[in-house]
Amino acid sequence: MGKRALLVGVDHYPGMQSLQSCVRDTMTLRNLLLFHANLDVNYDCITFLGMDPQLVTAAHIQERIVLGATKSVVQQALASLFLYDDTVLFYFSGHGTKTANGTMILLPTDRDGRQQGIYLQELLDMANGSNARQIVLILDCCFAGAIGEEFIDLQRMWLRPGVTVLAAASPDQYAFARDGQSVFTRALLLGLEGGVADPRGWVTAAALYAFIEQSLGPWEQRPMYKSNATEMRPIRYCEPIVSDDELRLIPVLFKESTCLLDLDKSFEPTQVDSAKPENVAIFHVLRRLQLARMIRPTNPREDALYWTAMHHESVQLTPLGQYYWQLAKAGKIGGTPAFTRRLVMNHLEPEKLAQIFHETYERLAPYFNYTTRKETAVPWAQVPDTNKQLMIAVATEVLAALQPAATPDTPTAPSA
Repeated sequence: MGKRALLVGVDHYPGMQSLQSCVRDTMTLRNLLLFHANLDVNYDCITFLGMDPQLVTAAHIQERIVLGATKSVVQQALASLFLYDDTVLFYFSGHGTKTANGTMILLPTDRDGRQQGIYLQELLDMANGSNARQIVLILDCCFAGAIGEEFIDLQRMWLRPGVTVLAAASPDQYAFARDGQSVFTRALLLGLEGGVADPRGWVTAAALYAFIEQSLGPWEQRPMYKSNATEMRPIRYCEPIVSDDELRLIPVLFKESTCLLDLDKSFEPTQVDSAKPENVAIFHVLRRLQLARMIRPTNPREDALYWTAMHHESVQLTPLGQYYWQLAKAGKIGGTPAFTRRLVMNHLEPEKLAQIFHETYERLAPYFNYTTRKETAVPWAQVPDTNKQLMIAVATEVLAALQPAATPDTPTAPSA
């Protein structure tokens, strides 16, 4: 089954200090969650935006993007989200505050002072009562870490199996923005783009927290991670360093996790007279395994596989490589989708890519408070010819850069 995400970003608060980056952060997150890096569909996102009505244009009106983040509509959307029985994600970026009795709430656009909002305990109760297989709650607001810690009812201060929370700040801390972007969500986005991806390209909630936590110093807001995870399902797939097929080759190349693999000139592709195609194919895999820190030359004075092969020396598995050797040996490698982004790109004509870029750019610009030139803020057919030809030329070079390089056939075992 698919995955669902409910994203809420609120900048506009009538009668209260408005925020500057929540809508933009939410839209950027939406664009990352919609697809994996290989363009496979990821989350089916519904987005609620609390914007200043004076900034709303026709370009903002899109399917599954709702202009308005009132308490009632967000609560209804949350109820629908938690009825799903597979993977769900909820993200909130906006004001978080405490009521007169110290209870933490998320503020929608129609808040009534500090009393009307979505209680964190209410959100947690909905998550705990859901049959969803995996739930990720990401809260980018002040005092977000209070979720699950408010002394209301001891029986309600828990996360049921499958629930994970990423909070921007501890229960008594404010959450800040810097240079027009939330410091928490900035790190979150970098992680989702691949900053925390493991060698297979998997981005998990635990890895995202470690990345965000390290990006904020001890004197800054302290993000919090709370989880009763029963499995570590990726939030997003990025381009892997090593494919699953290549990882499954590790026990083929190394009969035991402590064995050495001897190299010689037949592995080195630059040695035209002695190179063997089957060994060259293995050499390409070994290079990627070295990039992933899974193998290393046994000679501590060498770090380049070229010299290891030229000097007839050997390579060995690192502790990380031995870990993946065990997984591959036990048949536990699998589930990573094929990375076919470049092949998808190859089916596009330059003019079609230029048109898609132009229409998408003009459509998304208002969400980022950016006004494009009047001459180009028109349908593709009406774009001035000079601008159109420039965009087509750029698209042509982009497509050329994304052409997949020829790769050797998948190896099976070294040739003597």
